[in-house]
Amino acid sequence: MRYFTLTTLTAAVLLTACGSGAPKTQAQLLIGEWDQAEPVVISQNGSTLSLTDGELDFYKNGTSDSEGLLTFQDVPAQIAAYRIRSTANYVLNGSTLSETTTNLSVMPVDSNPDSLQMASGLTNMMGTVETSTLEIVSIDKDRLVLRDPKSDVVMTYNRD
Repeated sequence: MRYFTLTTLTAAVLLTACGSGAPKTQAQLLIGEWDQAEPVVISQNGSTLSLTDGELDFYKNGTSDSEGLLTFQDVPAQIAAYRIRSTANYVLNGSTLSETTTNLSVMPVDSNPDSLQMASGLTNMMGTVETSTLEIVSIDKDRLVLRDPKSDVVMTYNRD
C-alpha cells in the first residue's frame, strides 16, 4: 500500500509540474487583447501622422480585430483625426504575422463634408492593401512588440 501511495503522489506531482510549467508558444501568447503602449509617429513625404489608442484582439480561430486613432499632424484640425477599425484573418509563421483584412472602416472624428470625403479616400487606399506582414520582435504574457519590415516602424502593446 505504501508503494502505491508513493507512486500515486509522484505521478500527481509530475503531471502537475508538466501541465503548468510548459512554456506557451508564440501562437498561444498572441491570443487575447492588447493595448498600444505608446504613440507611433510616422514621417514620410513631408507629412507626419500618429497612431494612438490602438487595440488588437487575436482569437484562437485565426481572426483578429483592431482599432486605433490615426491623426495627421500637418492638416487643419477638422480633417485631421480618423478612427480606424478592421477585422482580419491572421497566420503566424515563426515570428512572421500576416493579416488579411476582411473588413475595414474609417470614420472621421470630426464629421463634416471634407473629413467624410477624406475618410472615404483613406478607406479606398487602405482597402487595396489586402495582406500586411509584421514581425514579432518579442512577446511574453504581458508585452507584444511588432515591427513593420517595410517601414521599420515598431509598435509596442501591453496585455489588456
